[in-house]
Amino acid sequence: MRVLLAAALLLPLAGCVDAPSGPSGPGAAGDARTLPWDLSQCRYVVGWSEADPAVLQRNLPGGFTVEAGTPLGLPLAPAERAIVGTEAFECASGSGLAGTVEPMLYGSIWIPVTPPAELNPDGIEEVYYKVDVLVPDAPRREAFLAMGLPVANGSIAWGTSPVPDGTAARMSVEGVGDFGFQLASPRSVQAGEGREFMEVTPAGEDGAGGFAVWRSTFSWDGGSYVQGRGFIDWPADHWVVEAIGTPRAPASFHAGTWSFRGNVTLPRALPLE
Repeated sequence: MRVLLAAALLLPLAGCVDAPSGPSGPGAAGDARTLPWDLSQCRYVVGWSEADPAVLQRNLPGGFTVEAGTPLGLPLAPAERAIVGTEAFECASGSGLAGTVEPMLYGSIWIPVTPPAELNPDGIEEVYYKVDVLVPDAPRREAFLAMGLPVANGSIAWGTSPVPDGTAARMSVEGVGDFGFQLASPRSVQAGEGREFMEVTPAGEDGAGGFAVWRSTFSWDGGSYVQGRGFIDWPADHWVVEAIGTPRAPASFHAGTWSFRGNVTLPRALPLE
């Protein structure tokens, strides 16, 4: 969904530590339940920066390996670096706990990874470890929180005075902090075919309660999107700042309008009542 989209970018992005182990299957904490995860007509911005793979690895549960060097075919410089990113979506609609929610916000922090094989039996190539997920609809958020998933309420605002010839946005996630996106001098790129991707979110510390597995296929809502360089402003006290070295990190971006169709398999049955 994120890095493979940027394989056409010609602009380069400017000893791992053992992590604790945890349960390795979506149903590690009980019976799993699968819900739809659809997002429609989303205005979005996605950005990513170089990061120290050792720091990223320290923040992954056992069994996950950060993709360093050239994750998923994306050229990086220098070769020993990895990437970490974040994203903000404002969608016309999306899947709630018991039906469609209109409108729908969404956002997250993501790291390209190789997950434990049992979490990816179909061998999907594009996989991310996802944390600090923006879930604004209260029923779904409260149910996910009851499982120990790292979700929170929040907001997204698009800049009324964007950076010159670019895009500006801000995202706030409760309990996590404020994020800023500044994409400068974007260039238009013809939209290609959508593709399937997968994300994994821990339930409880280091996945002690299992893992939610999100699978979806995206498609653009128009014939093109934009790519460019800029900056991401991170909450100064977030652990990611140690990995990227600064709260204001140079970043590569893409932005446009797209939709998703997929599902999320939760590690145990939702507490619906």
